[in-house]
Amino acid sequence: TEDPSKMETDEILVALDVALRSRENAQKVFNGRLDYKMYKKRMEAYKTLHESASQVIDDRMTGKTASKTCTPDVLDRMLNTVDTETNEKMDTTLIRNHLILFLLVGHDSTSSLLTSLVYVLSQHPDVEDKIRQEVETVIGSDVPTMENIKKLTYTMAVIKETLRLFPPAVGLGKT
Repeated sequence: TEDPSKMETDEILVALDVALRSRENAQKVFNGRLDYKMYKKRMEAYKTLHESASQVIDDRMTGKTASKTCTPDVLDRMLNTVDTETNEKMDTTLIRNHLILFLLVGHDSTSSLLTSLVYVLSQHPDVEDKIRQEVETVIGSDVPTMENIKKLTYTMAVIKETLRLFPPAVGLGKT
């Protein structure tokens, strides 16, 4: 959201925050009992997320909303792609769950990267200066676009190095 004060009142942002913060606490057992207050709060947050995501899907399906670009976005692709094996489109419940997953997963990894990047830049002011110069040269006072962001090679290298040093997902096991 563009207005930080809305984070405390925007229903979906509050639900995302509760879902993210209560993940571990919702399953803890206190004195042999589940923390039902936290569990109830988490379930209410899930209900809000489900309702909000379902509304986004319904609005797109009825034409109330559309992709902001001429090309289909992720939601359009999920709604319109037909499975070659079954000849069926994705179930709306599955689409809803994917939208919520994208929000939750994207939130954690993005905030982790930004935190690590701010730390790295605070330790290396020379790198911060080079990034600032590159952004001023490539973008200047223009609005950032995918085309000019792709030209920020030094900035992208710093971001990738930060991800290498401080990965949001520390390890993934494979079987």
